[in-house]
Amino acid sequence: MKTDSGLKVIVAQMGARHSYAVPRMLHKHGALSRLYTDSCIATAPVRIAAALSSRLYSPLSGKLRRRSVHGIPASIVFSAPMVNIRSALAFSATLNERYEVENKMFGRQMIGWGTADANVVYGMLGSGVPFWRYAKDRGLKIAADVFITPLWHRIVAREYEAFPDWEDAPKEAPADRVLIDSLSRETIEAADLLLCPSPAVLTDLKTFAGELSPKFDNLPPAAIVPYASVVRSGKGTPMPGRVLFAGGANLRKGIHYLAKAASILKGCGHHYEFRVAGMVSNRIRRHPATHALNFLGHLSKERMEEEFRCADIFVLPTLAEGSASVVYEALAFGVPAITTQSAGSVVTHGKEGLIVPERDSDAIAMAIEKIVRNRGLRAAMAEAALATAANFDEGSWGNRLVEALMVLADDSL
Repeated sequence: MKTDSGLKVIVAQMGARHSYAVPRMLHKHGALSRLYTDSCIATAPVRIAAALSSRLYSPLSGKLRRRSVHGIPASIVFSAPMVNIRSALAFSATLNERYEVENKMFGRQMIGWGTADANVVYGMLGSGVPFWRYAKDRGLKIAADVFITPLWHRIVAREYEAFPDWEDAPKEAPADRVLIDSLSRETIEAADLLLCPSPAVLTDLKTFAGELSPKFDNLPPAAIVPYASVVRSGKGTPMPGRVLFAGGANLRKGIHYLAKAASILKGCGHHYEFRVAGMVSNRIRRHPATHALNFLGHLSKERMEEEFRCADIFVLPTLAEGSASVVYEALAFGVPAITTQSAGSVVTHGKEGLIVPERDSDAIAMAIEKIVRNRGLRAAMAEAALATAANFDEGSWGNRLVEALMVLADDSL
């Protein structure tokens, strides 16, 4: 569905967040001016699929697929692969140093590309802030996607201190925290609209803004625009007692609290299967407390979908997110979700799953047992998950996003 609202957006993003869903949705609405990004492949999806099916490309197929832009004309996709190359060459640099390289290079490149016919820039934290200022000076409005709580680094620092045998805080952590605070402040200062994927993010933004000196008495206007699932979906064949975790197996995601919950249930004689899909360090993989977890490592898209189809329950005891996309994916496969308020999910407690307190392994264990043992409850939650997921697909997300951005287009006309 295209719109004649006059909205024309440049999407500036580093990486392939949401598989380039934002520019693709805007293009479908006739509201995309250009996509500015780093390394990507802008080509027809049929040709990409043919290339990836070849054994010759199998080692790189996952990376190529994630960076493949489809549904957008190649003529309006502008990429800057040198940003990634320069960042890779600085592999020994700190987060601050890499950010300086990436942000400045990407910002300069976008300034060189110009603002075309756009009246709005959709930016993501750290994606070329110099270009935001350049565009703002030329009358464009800035919509900033606050994709994670601005307090996440403080939350993780607390876990580093409490669980030093699981993960070491990076040596440059104090400088990194200063950088993250600086990015959040720059975002607030530059934005004409803050796009928050969940109420939790907006709450933390207000907390952060209240601490600034000079304080921000009023944030820029904010809109809560939940994300959506961008994967194929459908009801699977769950294996009773199979518990799935997906994402980086680290302290921020609460892997240590899941490990304890698994041990609690095992100690009570419940031999459930706990499967962890995602990157994991050897230190956590070999930690004595994770003996009840089966680490699968990073999986392909196809294997991940199979894990969802076979999962009885999805668990994400995360401590800091924006709105965890993996929860949307679980719902799209009809998998009840056990997660925290910090996940910023669209799960309603008792409907599509259960919301448990952060850092509470006992609550996680009880929630898992409750759903596994009550098959009627599990079935009702699965149906509710599918129904909710239908309202959070890419089409509905695009409608919500365009509606939020229309305010900026009206202001710029």
